[in-house]
Amino acid sequence: MYSTIEDMGRWAAASLGTCLLSAELQAKRLSFHPIPEAKGGYGLGLEDFGSGWVGHTGQLIGWEALLLGNTRTGAAFAAIVNETGSLDAAKIVAFQALPDLVKLVAP
Repeated sequence: MYSTIEDMGRWAAASLGTCLLSAELQAKRLSFHPIPEAKGGYGLGLEDFGSGWVGHTGQLIGWEALLLGNTRTGAAFAAIVNETGSLDAAKIVAFQALPDLVKLVAP
């Protein structure tokens, strides 16, 4: 299975697929539980970054991805980097496009 950056952008714009689910499943998916690895908790396949931002990172040898959507504003961000360990470069772009992310996902 693979995704293009366009696929990921569409998915992020659909609230990471949450808006495609029933109201009951949406609520369960956005019910976050605290875990040490996630700043704002983790739900059913989504991390809570705060201020309405939810998303996930992904990694495969040689590739990393960052996918974020804001459940309050509808803003979306998708990035793919073709080098493992370089996702921070994508975060710099995200911070420029969406300044409120700095406090949420800054390293």
